[in-house]
Amino acid sequence: MKKRPAFGETDPQIRFVNHIQFPPGYTMEKRVIYDHEWIYCLDGEAKMDYQNTTFTLRPGSLLHLEPFQDNKMYVESGHTFSAHCVHFDFFHLDPSWDFSAEWAYFLRPRTVPEQERLQRLAHRPNPVPDGPTIPPMVEGLDPAVMAPLFRELYRSFGRLSAADHLKMRSVFLLILSHVLTFLEDAESRPRFDPMADDAVYYMKEHYREPITALSLAEHFHLSAKYFGSLFKKSTGMTIQEKLLSIRMEHASQLLIYSKLPIQDIAAAVGIPDVFYFTKLFKKEKGMPPGRYRRQLQ
Repeated sequence: MKKRPAFGETDPQIRFVNHIQFPPGYTMEKRVIYDHEWIYCLDGEAKMDYQNTTFTLRPGSLLHLEPFQDNKMYVESGHTFSAHCVHFDFFHLDPSWDFSAEWAYFLRPRTVPEQERLQRLAHRPNPVPDGPTIPPMVEGLDPAVMAPLFRELYRSFGRLSAADHLKMRSVFLLILSHVLTFLEDAESRPRFDPMADDAVYYMKEHYREPITALSLAEHFHLSAKYFGSLFKKSTGMTIQEKLLSIRMEHASQLLIYSKLPIQDIAAAVGIPDVFYFTKLFKKEKGMPPGRYRRQLQ
């Protein structure tokens, strides 16, 4: 039996890169894809029914869909959803198996020959690298690192020069490297206590509001001292450190993907004093917010 190539030998064929934005209540019809797809959530929240499980995509989460399996996405009322989507194969296949993602996934209606061609795609090879298995959902990737990479991948895809195609391939491999490193390090990271996990989720949902260690402990009906100790033991961070990290992640996204003034961004992430916000952002990201925006926009 021929040995599968390792991840280090990955030769990606990047078929399509898109930026999607869905309104509240949006439902994508049930579908099957014929290559791999990454969906990296930038903002909002969506559900994906896949492999008999409902996954929830939130900012920073990466969903990996494999070929030939049903999937269905929907956005519940009260939420919007924004993400980058990447269709790819880990290796270049024989040209006879290639296809256009726009044609396969978006073109309607189809002629009889086109339908026959689509049915043939259900039998195309799916070589995957030998090594760690990328699970359907990867959570915990650093948005400050990953979001700019996906944005650069999207930009490079829309350009035609040979240099841009090389850059697109290198950015894809860099994203893959970050994902594999994250997965390989996962076992050495402490597992969350369920209550600490709930607290992190609460902070992600209410980061715009005034939150203190005391108010969070009271929300879970515990003393501030005990809850703070439990939280740090589980996450390796204090409550205020984690809250600041969440706020700065959202601020980073707004700086990159919106044209809001910095003062409005500060207020939007729960820090109404723009001077204090600038001080915290510089401490967290190593540069003031204005410079961060100029470098990454």
